[in-house]
Amino acid sequence: MTDMMRLTFSGSDKAVVTNLQRRLERVMPSIVGAMNASNTMLQAYIQGEKLSGQVLQHRSGKLFNSIRVDNAEVVGDKVEGSVAGAGGVAWYGQLHEFGGEFQAVRRSAMSFGKIGRRKRMTAQRIAGTAYTIKFPERSFMRTAFAEMRDKMVANIRGAMNEAMQ
Repeated sequence: MTDMMRLTFSGSDKAVVTNLQRRLERVMPSIVGAMNASNTMLQAYIQGEKLSGQVLQHRSGKLFNSIRVDNAEVVGDKVEGSVAGAGGVAWYGQLHEFGGEFQAVRRSAMSFGKIGRRKRMTAQRIAGTAYTIKFPERSFMRTAFAEMRDKMVANIRGAMNEAMQ
């Protein structure tokens, strides 16, 4: 999942860009800290609301525990950080997030038979029945980001403004 938050300035804001470049050493660590705090807040919202009854029920804890904050860092002239999840043992989270369908076939059946004097149980493949499994979209990460976006942007802008003073 790759939803991003970008802060941009138009060409008419050259004074802002020049001021930012001068204060870069102070501003960038503040933005990194604010992004980490915002991402932690988003993680808590996903786990505490979306995966605890609002969208999905908390069952085994695998999907809940897969939600993690990847710490923000300065990469060139960008600050990158994320909240990730629904991978590894919680792969099914992607089915919930995006929905989808796939084809499956029932193919095997158990048969019991007697071969000679001994009884044997064998797995026997038989022509199967095709069917479609449909998963409705139950977004828990993208919707959480959309709901928290304004608050996250405000936190990052506030940290940036504070560092520039």
